[in-house]
Amino acid sequence: SPKDDVMTGQEAWVALNAVSGLGTARTGALLAHFKDAQAVFKASRDELMALGVLPQAVISNIVDFANGFLLADSHNGLQSLKFIDASP
Repeated sequence: SPKDDVMTGQEAWVALNAVSGLGTARTGALLAHFKDAQAVFKASRDELMALGVLPQAVISNIVDFANGFLLADSHNGLQSLKFIDASP
């Protein structure tokens, strides 16, 4: 999968705190299901929707964050946590 090993575990933990709309309860639900922060960002939109605990907007924020990180990492060769803000 193209999302494999895009973020380190530490970067993924930081990223979870940066995603708009993810508070303690939603983050806890994600971690209970996916087991670690990296797995959350490797999840597909369908996998995130199947949990039934996240609004569409938050799912989009997670997917956009993961895709932005992928773009930043693959296009710029960045080694640290960076993402492209896809907001209008």
